[in-house]
Amino acid sequence: MRHWREFWADESGQGLAEYAVVTAVFLIGCYAVGGFMLPRFVYAWDVYQDSVDFVLSLPIP
Repeated sequence: MRHWREFWADESGQGLAEYAVVTAVFLIGCYAVGGFMLPRFVYAWDVYQDSVDFVLSLPIP
């Protein structure tokens, strides 16, 4: 227990721990955006592109 108190009292140790927490949160956020949101954006873009292709393929006199 004393080791942890010394770790948090030391400025460099606290800065390192804060850096590790911020980095972990950032990486989890990147994974969430890349893994869950990106396929939705790609699907929306495909639907948009298909709609544009359909309109351009219409026989306009």
